[in-house]
Amino acid sequence: MPKRIKQTTPVEFLENTDKSTAAEIEQRVTKVYELLVNGATRRQIIQYANSEKVAWNVSDRTLDTYIADARTLIEAEAATHRAYEFGKALTRVDDIYARSAKVQDYQRALAANDQRNKLLGLYPPQQVQITHLFEKAGVTVELVTKLLDALQTRGIAASDVFNSMIAELSKEDVKP
Repeated sequence: MPKRIKQTTPVEFLENTDKSTAAEIEQRVTKVYELLVNGATRRQIIQYANSEKVAWNVSDRTLDTYIADARTLIEAEAATHRAYEFGKALTRVDDIYARSAKVQDYQRALAANDQRNKLLGLYPPQQVQITHLFEKAGVTVELVTKLLDALQTRGIAASDVFNSMIAELSKEDVKP
């Protein structure tokens, strides 16, 4: 004898299911977004979701999905804001240039033009002369070569190590 499927109304179906609706998920992701923006950690978000007041009744894995979705929203917003802020900065510099040139303040106009070129990345990257820093520290070319080989073997970016070394050695050159 075939099983009979119980007929339910849409409201009864929603009341009897454990699945969250799309609207509930959207609200939860929005709340997680707010929590992340305010500095909440994963543990704090889990505590919030499991609190008696909220009781989302979802697994940690589902919460991780909510967190990932909220982070994607934050990243998208940051990308949008970056483009907006870049455009705003460029417009301000252009305005300063135009106003300065109009009143024949060429020094300020050149400074604005220089700033505009920096914003647009028109200058080549700055080269840092580090040989004197290595010599000061007693580091030889052979030692640097061995270090580079060891870093490459371990999959470590040499630039990260050298930037750190330069920063440390440069501190010694700076006198308060």
